[in-house]
Amino acid sequence: MIGVAWVGAAILIGVAVLQTVLALGAPYGGVAWGGRRKGKLPWYLRVASAIAVPLLLGFAYVILARAGVFGESEQRVPAFVVAAVLTLNVVGNFASQSFIERWVLGPLAVVAAVAAWLVAIWG
Repeated sequence: MIGVAWVGAAILIGVAVLQTVLALGAPYGGVAWGGRRKGKLPWYLRVASAIAVPLLLGFAYVILARAGVFGESEQRVPAFVVAAVLTLNVVGNFASQSFIERWVLGPLAVVAAVAAWLVAIWG
């Protein structure tokens, strides 16, 4: 399960990097938050991106901890919460108007959610 956990965590860390870049004002707003804002995100979505970064990194930690990457850890309930949230994220990505969010980030979200469920269930 450690390999599966690393796949899910790597995706989450990659999305955290994207959200960091968006929070800092990079002109890639069309690939996130529904794809409705081209260019630099408005301030409130930049704040949302900044808030998303520690959440995504925390989700990656929970998945890795549940898989035992950091030694013995009982992260069962948090892992199920992460899996559920990532499943909801899949719906949001595929509902996006953005081609990249729908057809690149959407499939990556599916992989991250499946990895989270597998790790949550079997550790």
